[in-house]
Amino acid sequence: MSSTITDALFATEALKVCPENQPFWYTSGLFGPYYVNTHFLFGSETEAKMLLQFIEKMAAKENRVYLCKELATVCKAQYEKSEIYRSVIDTAVAAVKDITCDFISGGERRDYFFSIEIARQLNKPHLTLFKDNQAWYSSDVTQKAVRVDNLQNQNIKECDIDSEHTPDMVNSDLTLGRALHIADLITEASSYTRNWIGSVTASGGKITDTLAIVDRCQGGIEILAQHGIKAMALVQISPTLFADALDKNLISNAQEQLLLDYYADPHQFVRNFLEENPQYLDQQAKLDPKTAERVERLRNMKL
Repeated sequence: MSSTITDALFATEALKVCPENQPFWYTSGLFGPYYVNTHFLFGSETEAKMLLQFIEKMAAKENRVYLCKELATVCKAQYEKSEIYRSVIDTAVAAVKDITCDFISGGERRDYFFSIEIARQLNKPHLTLFKDNQAWYSSDVTQKAVRVDNLQNQNIKECDIDSEHTPDMVNSDLTLGRALHIADLITEASSYTRNWIGSVTASGGKITDTLAIVDRCQGGIEILAQHGIKAMALVQISPTLFADALDKNLISNAQEQLLLDYYADPHQFVRNFLEENPQYLDQQAKLDPKTAERVERLRNMKL
């Protein structure tokens, strides 16, 4: 299973490993030897970015009633067209087919690349979650959605759509039940604890299981276990993946060592790199304002 996803990650550059002495900056202010853009597994970077732009448009409040329906059409077409995307979806469906759940949930924005097509394949309803804590329920991914957040406090919630439309409503006795949440990536599970768990609960459901396409092995699965959620991933960014990639000549020995060092201790990786490259931060600070800001943030950290 993981070998198939490893091939797809490198084929689409969803996983990219840095050359020696040229680590990638992260939004956290640290740097490391790889980055992951799981949504590139949609087939290619170009196709993924186009879909992401479409998602951003459909995520506007006035469009949310149609988001799942529109994305289901796009993802179905891509599943039929792209061997890479099809292999990822097929692997995911095989991994979760025996999990008991009443619906699939996915969170804004990159989860949608996978959650909606998996819901279609499993013939399950889909709960589309947004960062502002709205939730929209599709009993069938090919149909319009209804807004269901805050059902605990309000049995019927009107949709936020133009006044010329008749608001869709939720049946007051709707009980969503058990959710299988599909995520593109798990790091420290912050999206779950900040948004998704609460949004599903407020909608009358409960996340009992989750599948991530990629686990960065940064403690997220353990955190989810503390919340009573069984978590699994198609592939982990771990020594097993590094060895597989090396065997397939997808990375060099030097790159594998960088990955192993970072996996062992990200902070120690940064400390060691700066000791071996004492001029690095000064050089990076001169590149552009964004990198200069990251350098300043790193210098203020206690590593």
